[in-house]
Amino acid sequence: MLAGCSTPPQPDDAAIPVAVTAAPVMAATAPSKDNQILMAARQFVFRARNEACLLTGTAFAVDGTIITNRHVAAGADQMDLATWDGDDFEASATLHSDSDDLARMDALAPDDTEASLATSDPTSGTKVWVAGYPEGDQLTVTGGRVLGSIPGAQFGLAGQILEISDHIEHGNSGSPLLESDGDVVGVVFAVDLASGDGLAMPASTLQSFLNESGDNLSLPCAM
Repeated sequence: MLAGCSTPPQPDDAAIPVAVTAAPVMAATAPSKDNQILMAARQFVFRARNEACLLTGTAFAVDGTIITNRHVAAGADQMDLATWDGDDFEASATLHSDSDDLARMDALAPDDTEASLATSDPTSGTKVWVAGYPEGDQLTVTGGRVLGSIPGAQFGLAGQILEISDHIEHGNSGSPLLESDGDVVGVVFAVDLASGDGLAMPASTLQSFLNESGDNLSLPCAM
């Protein structure tokens, strides 16, 4: 089958010599940074479902555990998690933070790949990506920037929190906030309804929580 030709040559047509030259080898188009972040996030970011409270959110593996928001895991001893390609598994809620919107879970994930936690918090203007499951749908990444740092007290949290320009939807709660090298620099937990900006707890807050120990608290479903 011919493609892109108007009329095929006839048998008695004179042959026309053609000078053959070597075409330059074209380099493959480099994948976009968004796509690079998405491909990496597939290995450690999970859809989270709280069947007890009928909530969906996002969770991710880091430092030998799985992290989500406290309000996503509240009211459930067990959480249903799923990989980007639909491999389901269960996780047990092991610890809720007293002062921040964070919860820890134990699970045997299908892949033992986990994210790396950044050693410092991002500064204003830093390019960041949110990797999560908006509306409980497919894994997506959205790019934006850190707008600044504000006191978390107005949102009932201890310490400073990050304002980000990344688009946040229901289901993004618990999503990791990633910098260009894929390290986790924060954990998304809400949207500021007044400004529309996303809100995230910085890496330093997550590191402090990872250093905590204790028993899981029995919390009611988030309202």
